[in-house]
Amino acid sequence: MALDRENELKCRKALADLIATVPEAGYVVPAARYSSGIEDFWAVADPTKDTRNELETSMIAATWVYPLTFADDFTSGGHDSPLVRFTYEIYLFRQYGLEREDESETPIVFDSKVLKEHNDFVAAWLGIKEAFQREAVIAELDPAVFAERKTGPVVQIENIANQAVCEFVPGAVGYAVRLQETLRLKLREC
Repeated sequence: MALDRENELKCRKALADLIATVPEAGYVVPAARYSSGIEDFWAVADPTKDTRNELETSMIAATWVYPLTFADDFTSGGHDSPLVRFTYEIYLFRQYGLEREDESETPIVFDSKVLKEHNDFVAAWLGIKEAFQREAVIAELDPAVFAERKTGPVVQIENIANQAVCEFVPGAVGYAVRLQETLRLKLREC
């Protein structure tokens, strides 16, 4: 057994499970899965939302996790037991309304809803940082195959974007940020 597709999927699931411990991170998608729009997103994330009103008023809170790069490090691991670093991107997004849903809603109520979405986004952002603050062992990987299987601290690779169009759900606008997480995996032998 080695660093094959099955083990990579176990790593991604472990990262998604760790992110899911942060309630504000919302729906965690362990793939770079694109939706054709907001309705398509909710059809997968929560099929119980079936009325036009539910689809239009439910704000998307989601986090996507997908692999970016790997790097073999023979200097740290040796040729017969390489250390591999897998880097994953974590894309955190939280939608907010750009305008009031109806005129009966006062501007103060609308502003408080936008502020709540911002506060929840910040809580998710800091919660993910906290979840990866300490090294976590990827228990799903076989310790007989992997001598080392740990997470590292998460790194923010760009500033938080406001009024960002979600990369994975066209038409959804909100707060977004890209983070990276690098796993350290060391095979016992090749």
